[in-house]
Amino acid sequence: MTMNTTGQLITHVTSLLTEGVSYAQTLPGGFRTSILTGLERTRSLLGVSTPNAKSAPLLYAAASRQLREVEQQVSQAIEALPDNQRGELTPLFQVQAICRLSLNELALRRLHRLNA
Repeated sequence: MTMNTTGQLITHVTSLLTEGVSYAQTLPGGFRTSILTGLERTRSLLGVSTPNAKSAPLLYAAASRQLREVEQQVSQAIEALPDNQRGELTPLFQVQAICRLSLNELALRRLHRLNA
């Protein structure tokens, strides 16, 4: 999905992050807090205001860094889960997919801006 405006992109990614927060709230305690905090921090970063042409790349870069950190935490959580808690993988995979999709949306927007 290609977003036509910065506002549409931010709305879409913020919506994805809201869904990610819902999944993160169901995670086991050891990983829940850091993943949830990272998602909420990224969501609030994007929700501050619609950036102008000069500030948008900085905002996208900051959000992308934050999402990469969350994705790394999710990967560590997946690897650390003991066999008797494999049922907890579904929400982790959901959060991981949301992070990756959000990162892709932000990257596509940056590429679109470079080619414009």
